[in-house]
Amino acid sequence: ATSSMEDNKLILGVPQEHITCWRVSFRYQLQKAMERKGFMIQVVEYYKDKVEDTGKHIPGDGQTIETDMAKLVGCKVFRAYQPCVKSENWVQNFDEYNVNEVVFKVKEWYDSDCQDMENCNIECKYLHSDVRYE
Repeated sequence: ATSSMEDNKLILGVPQEHITCWRVSFRYQLQKAMERKGFMIQVVEYYKDKVEDTGKHIPGDGQTIETDMAKLVGCKVFRAYQPCVKSENWVQNFDEYNVNEVVFKVKEWYDSDCQDMENCNIECKYLHSDVRYE
């Protein structure tokens, strides 16, 4: 369950750092973002299973809560998946190219007047020997 904004640790309706539950504060920030046509970016990391030599993208429990809160307040979510080549179980950190992949999707959303409020999943491309892999 998500925390309510009806919390006794708010001062003039604003969550207080180090006092208010992180969920209340996070929801407050999402609400402010939504009011300004803002959005949330989530990074979903790729985890390798060394025993089976496989892996997958796994959102954290907190990210699931954040996504639910974003939906409740009507805030757009861009979810960037860590670059990987699943068939090879290769993974790498984000680079400038990947950041620009996210920027492109955000600009595209703004150009459409922020109409599509569904989560936007961005499978960031993996770089190997100057070639980008999906």
